[in-house]
Amino acid sequence: MSRDDSTRVRTPAALPAAALAGAGLGLVLLALAGIAIRDLIVRAGWISGDEWLRGATDWGTRTGWQAWMWALVVALLVAGLGLLWLAVKPRKHRYVAVGQQGPRTTTWTRPLDVARRCSSAVGELAGVDAVSTVYGRRKVVVVITAAEGVIDTGAVAQTVTEVVEPLTGHAPKVKVRVRGGRSAR
Repeated sequence: MSRDDSTRVRTPAALPAAALAGAGLGLVLLALAGIAIRDLIVRAGWISGDEWLRGATDWGTRTGWQAWMWALVVALLVAGLGLLWLAVKPRKHRYVAVGQQGPRTTTWTRPLDVARRCSSAVGELAGVDAVSTVYGRRKVVVVITAAEGVIDTGAVAQTVTEVVEPLTGHAPKVKVRVRGGRSAR
């Protein structure tokens, strides 16, 4: 079931930085759970050996405060502050609104897709062998590998502007570089 209504669509954002830290913490907890299960199997008598968690806790209770523990305290404090920062840090918005009309935008695309669309349009021009495009919100850089002949950089810039302007609603600055042939303005 699909639905299109007038509710505001949030701007898509990148994965939260805390997601990777949470995944790492989850793997550590899974490893601890595996050790706990192994200790239960040892206690049940299904396998022989020492219980690892009991040995670790016994060592911890016998150890008194030592100078090296200050480094551990500082490291854990820095790690905790780092995880707190990852939890509240704003996410990057890595998408471009397509055909924005007023405050309501429902279609988004990646900057890479806009760059590919520009490269495709410029690749159709006469004398162009290969095109590489880098799209930024303020500037589009087009690098052309030309055949023997003259490339009209004005036509290239116009083509890129015609592709980008309907998508984003504004015309960014277009920079054209020509390799192999000659450029004409």
